[in-house]
Amino acid sequence: MEQYVQLYTKLYYPKNIEYGKLSTTEVRQLSIKHPRKSEFRHPQTWMPPESALRQLGKLVQCQIDYLLTTFNHEANLPNFVGSGCLNLRQDGTTIFNLGPECHTSNKNDLLTVPEEVIGKKLKEYAIPLKRKAVERISEDTPQKGKSSKRQPKMSTPSSIDSSKFLKIRKGLRRTPHYTSRVQHNAYGMYVFRSKVLKKID
Repeated sequence: MEQYVQLYTKLYYPKNIEYGKLSTTEVRQLSIKHPRKSEFRHPQTWMPPESALRQLGKLVQCQIDYLLTTFNHEANLPNFVGSGCLNLRQDGTTIFNLGPECHTSNKNDLLTVPEEVIGKKLKEYAIPLKRKAVERISEDTPQKGKSSKRQPKMSTPSSIDSSKFLKIRKGLRRTPHYTSRVQHNAYGMYVFRSKVLKKID
């Protein structure tokens, strides 16, 4: 269970503070309220209390014990209710038992460590931010000029005389003849369109 508590502590631990300098209680209080701010953070971002984490660790252990009984038809199921992380209701259903510290009626009761102590540790064990070193360029070094992207130029096709593409269909009399007109659309493609000519008597 201790490893489960340490895992959650590491997840909520501040990145700009040396690891291991803050206790689990102090890390949880930082997730609830920062000492330099007057407002509390949203409850969804709060770290669970240590007692609740231990109960969650028991629940995970119950799941592991259940998986160990798979493919063994003679295995006996573990006593999940006796582990302490589950409670049995009168109607036969089970609920999670995360401890009494998961509920509070006053947010100020969660601030168990003086904010002055936490603020002092934040200043003492703060990790300085690493800034990227800017390379200085000598004035004698030739600089590359600003390059601009060239816009692609597309050739505009010249207008085509449709009379060159006139085709008269030879065949029987009283048969309608067609002509194909070549037109240039907006997409740069040639479109052939047909038009019915007058009938030949």
